Amino acid sequence: AGLVAAGTEQVGGESFLLFWDTRAGDSLLGGYWDSHNDDITTLQFHRDKKDILATGSTDGLVNVLDLSQPDEDEALVTSHNTEDSVGRVVWYSWKGDTMQLAIHTHTEEIQLWKTEDVAPHTILDRGKVCHGIRRTVSEHTYIAGVHSMEEEEGLVVLAGSSCPAGSCIRLARIKNKKIKPMARLGSGGGLVRSTL
Repeated sequence: AGLVAAGTEQVGGESFLLFWDTRAGDSLLGGYWDSHNDDITTLQFHRDKKDILATGSTDGLVNVLDLSQPDEDEALVTSHNTEDSVGRVVWYSWKGDTMQLAIHTHTEEIQLWKTEDVAPHTILDRGKVCHGIRRTVSEHTYIAGVHSMEEEEGLVVLAGSSCPAGSCIRLARIKNKKIKPMARLGSGGGLVRSTL
């Protein structure tokens, strides 16, 4: 309540996580200086565990941090190497475990991780996303958003096609390690690039 976190782009070979407490004015509360070594592209606080923060970067790392710890070294809970540039991280729940991460990469891939594991348990590449939204040309397929389901466990995906002959946006669900179509949300009218 009142904590604001920001990730910086790489400047002079370094990038930083910065923290402010909005209740204490505009002074910088502190920062983490060694968590990433390239642009920090995404931050996501855990919805139930308010001291837990996931960070992602173009360096391919997703770090899980416990901000209640006294320093940066002790705050690092886990670090996951996606071997890809990270676009967004999303916390979600699966089988009662709320420490699950969905990672959307800049190559339009979705990786699903249990935070205690050293590798993803599911990788849905661009071809699988394309197949799941019932399109045929993966080069035109993109992911507009990945979202935790509020009423149920799991994830929904908004993905589309930028095909010049007919763009579209589709709603899908990740189920049994596959993308399953749910609804066609329309076509034409431009490309949807972000969702909430």
